[in-house]
Amino acid sequence: MVPSIRRSTTASLSIPSNTEENYLGKALFVVGENNIVTYIPVNIQGVLINLLDKINEKNHLIRNKHKDIRTSFDMSCKFYHIKSRIDYILVIRILKDNQVEKIKYSLSGVLLSSVVDTTDGNKVSRFRGSETLHIVDNIAMDKSNKITFKPIESYKVKSRTWWANPNIGVIDLETYLEDDNIHKLYALGFRTNLNENPVVYYIDKKFNRNVLVLNMIDELLRPKYKNITFYSHKKRGRLWCCIYTKDFIRL
Repeated sequence: MVPSIRRSTTASLSIPSNTEENYLGKALFVVGENNIVTYIPVNIQGVLINLLDKINEKNHLIRNKHKDIRTSFDMSCKFYHIKSRIDYILVIRILKDNQVEKIKYSLSGVLLSSVVDTTDGNKVSRFRGSETLHIVDNIAMDKSNKITFKPIESYKVKSRTWWANPNIGVIDLETYLEDDNIHKLYALGFRTNLNENPVVYYIDKKFNRNVLVLNMIDELLRPKYKNITFYSHKKRGRLWCCIYTKDFIRL
């Protein structure tokens, strides 16, 4: 709670807390039909206008479905022309026995502010959004702000709606950079779900790099791998040996 300096309600509040007519003045005489207000007479410098028309004209300035859009008032609402430094219209609507909604309009029909006052004896709690103003004997005592923390969302693992493709294999190779600045193959292999361990081939005295590639292709040509789609990603600098695997994948 953040305390504020004590001052009179009139000085600190743009909307009075008192709802008595000996304080606000006499309510305007309005005309209605089927319990809905149709005419709110307001005298502005000798010209009588219907404030309801002005309010509806200004509604187009407010976003659709905004809480501040008011298109109608029932006959239980009371309207007061408040004489102040800047005159305005105060609309009072009883929500409950001890709860009152107060809406402030300019004389041109612009909604300036709205609050809800809850009365408890000589105490008034004024709610506007997340802010609450506490008033005692028409004196604004302090205000508090409600801070709402967003809860940490828990994420649930969704049940799997897809199935893994078992017919995928990967081909990999390793090279070294020779003195002539050419990458040359020294190891080659592949992995599928058909074998527990990867099938690998290493260069040695018996097998040069060309035989290495041919041996692996001979293995891949076996019928057991006919439904397998192989992928290889290490092609940079190794195109001379990847031609074999690329041609094989096309088969």
